Amino acid sequence: MSKFDLILPRGKEQVLKAEDKDYDRGLLVELLSDGGYEVAYWYDKEEPYPIEVLVDGESVKKDAKKVTFKFHPKMEEKRVNESHEIAGSFIDYLQEKRDGKSAKDDGYSLKNWFGKDKEGWIQCGGKYHGKPCAKQPGQTTKPYCRDPDDCAKLSKEERNSRASKKNREDPNPNRKGKAKMVKQESYSGIELNRLVEDKKKSKKDACYHKVKSRYKVWPSAYASGALVKCRKVGAKNWGNSTKKESYNFKSFAEFLTS
Repeated sequence: MSKFDLILPRGKEQVLKAEDKDYDRGLLVELLSDGGYEVAYWYDKEEPYPIEVLVDGESVKKDAKKVTFKFHPKMEEKRVNESHEIAGSFIDYLQEKRDGKSAKDDGYSLKNWFGKDKEGWIQCGGKYHGKPCAKQPGQTTKPYCRDPDDCAKLSKEERNSRASKKNREDPNPNRKGKAKMVKQESYSGIELNRLVEDKKKSKKDACYHKVKSRYKVWPSAYASGALVKCRKVGAKNWGNSTKKESYNFKSFAEFLTS
């Protein structure tokens, strides 16, 4: 038994009747030669009858007689190919903007990128990654910009992390005046992963066991901060007073290297 209720022949209108005892009504459906579909509603007579048509829940016409569906596999294939071409062009665009020079190189200045033959730095990370270093239409965040070569050296996670930090510390996209420099961690994605792995493999010392026994939620930011302080003063000197321990957890990198 076929899984299809009806197979439409190409170029021939099919009359479908609704299961209705009170009225004669239904649909006129035709598979067009280009692969699309033409659909009409009929009532009483087997010819197009004007009805209201909604698209995605919104009314587009009150008295439409025929509706044409343009989608078919060849059109979808064309759409996918066009999307790939656009993506490829965007990658080529980024490659053209890279000149092999880093902002850290001797003699480098913003003039290297804001000359007549250059388009400037790019936004690095986030929704507008790769766009020019300027607020884009609809953008509600302050751009985090880098030299294209420097940005290319960062992992996707690190680019997004830096862009997020820029948004947190410099949130007003319409702020005018001198550029606000946001200090970023110097760890690369590879170095950060290595530090995390080294931390996991490190010996669980006395502070680890002592701090863990005091916190119901483990691991947590509070417990991590307490662990940092314990290792600074020593397990014997930490947590002996009745006063709740305080700590200053400067950064994730400090925790990793403690």
